[in-house]
Amino acid sequence: MGHSGPSYSRALNRDKPEKRRKTRVHLYLDEEVVGGLREEGYSLSALTNKLLKEHLEKVRRMEAIISRMAGPAGFEPATSGLEGRRPILLGYGPIGLYSQRAV
Repeated sequence: MGHSGPSYSRALNRDKPEKRRKTRVHLYLDEEVVGGLREEGYSLSALTNKLLKEHLEKVRRMEAIISRMAGPAGFEPATSGLEGRRPILLGYGPIGLYSQRAV
């Protein structure tokens, strides 16, 4: 039913061309999840590394797509300034004062 520890760990590392330097981190995980994964024979270190690497690749792909869609100026189109510059007038008085027009 589950994955065997050593063979699954090797399968995760199969696509690794070289041994990379590791950094020790502390994670707080649900005991039930950790216990279940260990029972199934997962290497928590290898599994976490693989999943985080996949997530980082997805984030980088999405950032690249968004930057191509948005362009350097962002999502708002650049204005030429040819429309004329007029101040935006906002009324903050009582509603009745600005809602009725004098005839």
